[in-house]
Amino acid sequence: MKKLLLAFIILLPVSVFATTYDNMATELLKKIPARDKTKVIAVMPFSSDKQMSSDARIAMEEMTKALINAGASVSERSQIDKMLKEQELQQVGILTNENAGEVGQGLGAKYVVLGTVTKIDKYGEEGNIGLKINVKLVMSSNYKVIAAASGEALAGDASSAYKRKTHRKAVDYPQFLEIYAGPTLFKYQGEYDDILGGSDGEIKDDYTAGLSIGARLISENDGFYTSGWEFLFSTRSFDDDSVNKRFDSYQVSWIPTIRIPLWVYFDSLPDYTSISIGYSLGLGINNVTYLDGDKEESSKGFGICTSAILGLRIGLTEAISFITDLRYTPHFFNAYARSQDVSGDDVTVREDLTGPSVYFGLSFTP
Repeated sequence: MKKLLLAFIILLPVSVFATTYDNMATELLKKIPARDKTKVIAVMPFSSDKQMSSDARIAMEEMTKALINAGASVSERSQIDKMLKEQELQQVGILTNENAGEVGQGLGAKYVVLGTVTKIDKYGEEGNIGLKINVKLVMSSNYKVIAAASGEALAGDASSAYKRKTHRKAVDYPQFLEIYAGPTLFKYQGEYDDILGGSDGEIKDDYTAGLSIGARLISENDGFYTSGWEFLFSTRSFDDDSVNKRFDSYQVSWIPTIRIPLWVYFDSLPDYTSISIGYSLGLGINNVTYLDGDKEESSKGFGICTSAILGLRIGLTEAISFITDLRYTPHFFNAYARSQDVSGDDVTVREDLTGPSVYFGLSFTP
């Protein structure tokens, strides 16, 4: 167990801090036949524009170090420079496979590594410059390329990894599947016919905490406007439970939405981070549990349900985002109608819930 722990501690830096050059060295070395694993490799000077000559020098040294760390036998730098000078190749700039192969033969190297360094930058971001590094492994004897690899590094510090991002469109959203839940604080108001002493009456229950659970599918869209479909289940109990005990609702809604892509205007934010304003328009079925004398009964109704939505999305990865919605369900445009049996008599009930709710959840890109 101790040996395994020690091996883990030793190998952890290698796995966590593996660089662009480590990856390229591994890619090249795995193409060398097993019988040649101990053969000498010579790393030639990397070619580049004059303004990036220092970066090219660092990239060559880092590549040499990565090959050594990967277990390769590498020619001494001084011997390579001496051979290049003797063959008057130091000022050539770009070595051909043939030139490099001849130098390798003179050094007794079975293989030579050639590399080029070119400048890249992030689209529209002045000063955010990186380097594209291309390397190839050439046999000294016949000048044949047997492997190639590439990577990116930060300009000005060619030993640091650099992740280049391509241009992002102003607004470009994929389809999202969202799952969420959260607390509600709804006020109940119901108009009851023939339930209070044979005359019409009204029952109110003040703001009471409840719970909602929902799922939503948002359409793919490359503009600020989008829409989606939602299924939402909500439940709450009654503070005054002398008549009603619990109110449950099941809603299916269409939600037109305007989104503002914060991830476009603030580059430090993760992709798909945005705020949104929407309004859900739906139909629902409710189920109310109530008391008929000492007996607990329930009845179902049908109605319309709407709510205003202010949403926030924070990208976590390319496929997962954290979402939160702040909602308000108004008194108007929300109404259910049902029939309730009380002591053998049918009572018509018109009712609604009003108040705020907050939902938290995760969004997935299918």
